[in-house]
Amino acid sequence: MPSSSNAAAPVRAKRPPKKLPREKNERVESILAEIGQASLLVAELEERLDSLLAESPEAAVSPREERTRLQPGEAKRLLRFGVLFEKTADIFGGADKARRWLRAPNRALGGKSPMDLTGTSAGIKEVERLLGRIEYGVYS
Repeated sequence: MPSSSNAAAPVRAKRPPKKLPREKNERVESILAEIGQASLLVAELEERLDSLLAESPEAAVSPREERTRLQPGEAKRLLRFGVLFEKTADIFGGADKARRWLRAPNRALGGKSPMDLTGTSAGIKEVERLLGRIEYGVYS
């Protein structure tokens, strides 16, 4: 009959952390740079939201700077804009190109920039439809 041993398991020496391969390190740096660029667009969107809120009487009572949480509509639009930005960056090949496209006037949007339309859900949907047409090569 085998005897059960109460001896402690052997202690393994900790290995030093592995260095990331050069390609992964470059990818991490690239992702961090894109996050920084996306935060600039988020700041721009927050300014746009602030201006939209300033148009409503309830916003005059509690300005955005004094609140610590986004309102449900603000949070939803911000999330949708984040998804929209990510899709735009994927389609155009990077955050810089996405930012330029989002800010440039577009004939398919009646001469408005995609950013001009991001203040409403309907505008974001229109920009999403346009991106879908661009992604699949549909002439518009």
